[in-house]
Amino acid sequence: MRGQSGELVTTPLAMLPHARALPAQHWEGDEDTRPLSRTGVREALELVDLLSAYGIRRAMATSSARTRQTLGPWAAIAGVSIDTLPSPDGVDSSADEAFVRALLADGEPRVLCTPRTMLPGLFDVFRQFTPSGVRMNFPLDARELSASEMVILHTLPEGNRVRVIDIERHAPRVAD
Repeated sequence: MRGQSGELVTTPLAMLPHARALPAQHWEGDEDTRPLSRTGVREALELVDLLSAYGIRRAMATSSARTRQTLGPWAAIAGVSIDTLPSPDGVDSSADEAFVRALLADGEPRVLCTPRTMLPGLFDVFRQFTPSGVRMNFPLDARELSASEMVILHTLPEGNRVRVIDIERHAPRVAD
């Protein structure tokens, strides 16, 4: 889509793994309730300015406590609720297209926060809608990403399709 002066207008989609969590060996509760560590809380606070800079207006996360806690400080300041992220089909490309279109249908910049293990599947879905010259900018392996490292997909609607035209990565600014 082009703006009035001809500039390309994209919609950012931020994708990130949750911030650092308490080590599993130090948590006796259910895995879904394992919270962020002290460092993870600082990482979550550092995301406030970055998410705000991209004009993010919608948030989606898995049901785990740590994904919601990662987005919590920003959501509280932005006055945004955190919706539950549906899972992509991963088998049927037309269902994947529907998943992507549903995520981006309202044209609102949004953030998705998931466990690191879920990101490769999401990246695979979005790779289908990315030109080969840009596709190489996707992380090859979710282990490449630090906790709370943000990947920004710049998306563009094209008729009935969505295209990813650029990818950025932002490392967390909190030291161990």
